[in-house]
Amino acid sequence: MKLYALLMSQNISATVLYLIITLANIDYVGILDYAIKATLGSLIWFGFKVWADYYAKKLNKNNNDKTKQP
Repeated sequence: MKLYALLMSQNISATVLYLIITLANIDYVGILDYAIKATLGSLIWFGFKVWADYYAKKLNKNNNDKTKQP
């Protein structure tokens, strides 16, 4: 049982060391830059989508009004 506990503690230590090294090499500025660009891009896309839906309803309403007139 002592051998298992020793192996587990070494395994946990190795995992923690690996995670620390991996997290130290992450480009946080690049991730933040990407997140900002993705957010702005999605907001612009959403704005165009809302505008297109509004414009399509407006066109459809005008077409329906024209067809109802004798």
